[in-house]
Amino acid sequence: MIEAIMETSLLVTVDLLSIQFVLYIAFISFVLFFIFRSYKKIKINQLKSPLMIFAIIGVLTYFIVENYRFNTFKSRLPYVFFSSIYEFFEEDELQLLPVNSDVISNSKDFNIIFILGESVRADHIQLNGYQRETNPILSKKENVLSYPNLYTPLTHTVASVKQLLTNQSINDSIKSHKIYSLFSLLNSINITTNWIGNSTIVKSYAPIILSNKMFY
Repeated sequence: MIEAIMETSLLVTVDLLSIQFVLYIAFISFVLFFIFRSYKKIKINQLKSPLMIFAIIGVLTYFIVENYRFNTFKSRLPYVFFSSIYEFFEEDELQLLPVNSDVISNSKDFNIIFILGESVRADHIQLNGYQRETNPILSKKENVLSYPNLYTPLTHTVASVKQLLTNQSINDSIKSHKIYSLFSLLNSINITTNWIGNSTIVKSYAPIILSNKMFY
């Protein structure tokens, strides 16, 4: 929960706060206060401590492992606290590329409701063959189409939404900012698109959402 709060916007963070969560943080802070207070009474030369060797190895390991396997430590606590702040201010504005004017549509009189469950496991959806009734109502409808192969390996909304609603593949870098949007494609053939979301629009995919005629 703490890691999720550090990776999202302030408005979403407020929604995540509860009395239980605040009491939990207060209790942990209280315990840590007495641990550090007792620790300060122990007189020890930090430079000569064997722990200093492990500390140096730990710092070097971070850079070596990150260079070999990206996001092994970077997206984990406590590193994510610093990396998320840095990436937030470093991130460039997303640029949606114009769609080729040769794209045409022969059908215009239809309505489509596209449901994006970016935090749902595709193999736990009844529509995709899952044995439990996780979509009992939708499974009874004939005009419902599921895309079991449309997925993202990313586990956080900020990056996964941008990948699912554009031509960015799972092999592309999440830093790719010049991409085509699904809504730009539909708008280019005069199909009106609207967005209804249950979470705050964040900077990383805001241009994609704002390209709709109306958004809620």
